[in-house]
Amino acid sequence: MDCRYGHHEFNTKKKAHFRGPLNWKVLPISESVKAISCDIHGIGNGTVDDPELYRHVYFPVSKDKIVYFNFDFGGVAMYHDMVRAKPLFNLCNSIIDSMHLEVGPATLAEWDKVKATCPDMSITETFGELKWPLAPEKPPKKKREVDITPASSELKRIG
Repeated sequence: MDCRYGHHEFNTKKKAHFRGPLNWKVLPISESVKAISCDIHGIGNGTVDDPELYRHVYFPVSKDKIVYFNFDFGGVAMYHDMVRAKPLFNLCNSIIDSMHLEVGPATLAEWDKVKATCPDMSITETFGELKWPLAPEKPPKKKREVDITPASSELKRIG
């Protein structure tokens, strides 16, 4: 979840455009790697009582890459129209439950290296709703200090 959920560029009323993460779940997709599933409610185009629902699934596939699935329920009144919503929930949950990750030897070796320095690689079982909207970062008013120390190669030329 990044700035597109924290501060939405089309939101001019300074109200939260999204709610979440809601319904946080840890998913065992392999022996070593876990995924998380959570819901995001889009309340900018809907309302708090009748939000647009997005179900997200995240899991790492390398030391610097994460897979992200977004299930968009297409504006179905998820909490008011259970005749249409229940089959969509069941299909979505079935797809998520069928996800499995085969971890290769190179990735497992990287995992073991990290685990040697950080033995607890578990994901938190609960995660509360974030306070949105987040304020976008503003550039500092003061100029930041710049390191003007010459590199060692430049010192050799001078000396």
